[in-house]
Amino acid sequence: HNLKIATSTGYPAKKLSIAVRSDWPELLAIINRGLAAISYDEMTVLREKWVPVNSRKRADPSRSSQLIPILTVITLGLLVFLVLILYGLGRWQTKSDLEAVFGARRFRITILAGLSILVALVMVMNWLAIADSRERTEVKIRQQLKIVLHSSIELVDFWVNNRLSFVRQVGRDQDVVRITQKLLRVYRRGELLANAKALAEARDFFAANHGFDATGFFIIAPDRVSIGSRRDANIGTRNFIADHRPDLIERVFKGEAVFVPPIRSDVAIGTGTPLTSFFAAPIVDSAGNVIAVLTERLL
Repeated sequence: HNLKIATSTGYPAKKLSIAVRSDWPELLAIINRGLAAISYDEMTVLREKWVPVNSRKRADPSRSSQLIPILTVITLGLLVFLVLILYGLGRWQTKSDLEAVFGARRFRITILAGLSILVALVMVMNWLAIADSRERTEVKIRQQLKIVLHSSIELVDFWVNNRLSFVRQVGRDQDVVRITQKLLRVYRRGELLANAKALAEARDFFAANHGFDATGFFIIAPDRVSIGSRRDANIGTRNFIADHRPDLIERVFKGEAVFVPPIRSDVAIGTGTPLTSFFAAPIVDSAGNVIAVLTERLL
C-alpha cells in the first residue's frame, strides 16, 4: 500500500503493458485471464489510482464566457444609471419641471435609446450564454467520445492479444504437434494429403476444440503450402496468406504470433470474395523448433 508514482515513463498511459518472457506462454495466459476477469469499472478505478493524468491542461475559457461578466457589469451599470437619473429627477425637480423634462422630445429619445441599448445587451448576453453552453457541451461530448474511442481500442487490443495467446498455446499442444508431424511426413513423401488420416485427425481436433473458431484453420508447411485445412480445395496448394502477407508468415516461422489484417478471401461467397482475417502462431515441437504455422480464420 506504500507504492507511489515516482515519475512519468514517457510513454502514453493507454499503451502501458505487462511484459512476459517469450518462453513462458503459460504465465502469459494466466495474466490475460486475470485481466479479463477485471470489469471495466474496476479497471477504470485502477487506472485512476495508478495512472493519474495530472498533466492535462485545463481548457482555456472561451471568449464568450469571458465576455459575459463584462456585459453583465455594463448592463447593470446602465440600469443603475437610468434608475439614478429617474431618482434624481424625482427628488430634485418640481412637478412642473418634471412634466417639462418628461415631455421633452430629447428626454424621450434618450430614455428610448437607453432602453434599446439595455435590451440589446440582454440579447447579446443571452446569445453568448447559449454559444458558451453549446461550446461546453461540444467539448464534453468530444471528451466522452475520446474516452469511448480509447476504451474501444483497449478492448480490441486486449481481445487480439488474448486470442494470439490462445492460438500460440494451441500451436504448442502435443496433439497438434503430433498431427502436424504426420501431415509433414505424408506431404514430403508426395502422398495425397486429402485422403491422409492425419488430416481427418486435424479436422476432428479443431472441430472438438470449442475455444477455436469454427470458421476455419490452416496448417502451413515451411514451403508455404497448406497441408491442413477444413476445405479440400486448399490442401496441397500455396497458402494465399503467404502470397498477400509474406512478411507476417515469415515472422511466424521465426516464432512470433501475429494478427493478419483483412485480406481478400480465397473462398468465393455469392458473386464475390469477401475480406477475411487470421490469427497465426508457430507450431513448435518438443525441441523448440518451429515446424509449421497454425492460423485461425476470423471471417
